[in-house]
Amino acid sequence: MRTKDTLNNLLKILNILYSSGYVTIKGLMEEYKMNKRTASRHLNEYLPDTGFAVEKVGRKFRLTNKNPEIMGAIEAIENFAKEAGFYSEIKDFIKTIKQNSLSTYMKLHIENIGDYIKEINLIENAVKQKRTIKFTYNNGYEYEVKPLKIANSEKYWYLLALDGGKYKSFHIKSIKNINKTDETFAVSPIFLKKLDNAINVWFEPKKKLFKVIFKINEYTTKFLKRIPLNPTQKEIETLPDGTLVEIKITHKMEIKKFIKSFLPQIKVIKPK
Repeated sequence: MRTKDTLNNLLKILNILYSSGYVTIKGLMEEYKMNKRTASRHLNEYLPDTGFAVEKVGRKFRLTNKNPEIMGAIEAIENFAKEAGFYSEIKDFIKTIKQNSLSTYMKLHIENIGDYIKEINLIENAVKQKRTIKFTYNNGYEYEVKPLKIANSEKYWYLLALDGGKYKSFHIKSIKNINKTDETFAVSPIFLKKLDNAINVWFEPKKKLFKVIFKINEYTTKFLKRIPLNPTQKEIETLPDGTLVEIKITHKMEIKKFIKSFLPQIKVIKPK
């Protein structure tokens, strides 16, 4: 779930990694005007999430290898940008990074938001400035909300926001007549951190987390090590015929689709 700006930043970082071999948080802060937290998340979370293994040596970060799997991850980013409608804005970075031939093509079928870049940019600015926005939704209602994040969930784009005191998600292409207001707002850092646990739009940050334990085979274990469902995921026991994994969620629909897609290689142990 990454916005245009995030992908753009990732490609800039990859460009440095491939050209000089390493990058530092201080360097990113100076070169791209990132704050320390944002620079750290790009290196420690976003790059690994998109398939790039990064290791820290002292204050320097570097890619652990440059094999065909990494080049395949670059291609996935390229195709993501094409289908989302903003490839033209990052193609120069893609061209610079792609020095070797790419072996695999992954069709993502992500909802195209090329015609909504203006609205996306307006929302992004409102999130950064902590300003409320007004818009008309496809149900005919008008809303004034506190925008928190833009998210891609199961290939569709959503605005995550607070409507009064209620947490809601709005399909971005269903938003019309959007305007940023002069009203500012504040949101608890603890609340925002909870959003990092969101797997999809079924996540409910105001609800108490509950545990789900499931047993998976070797293939599914490798998949989840490569792309964890959320930060709470952990292996709790290794068995002769599989691995027990625990994850904390707020709504069963957060992982129902995932579980169904891996049947019969997965078995839910708890809850019943």
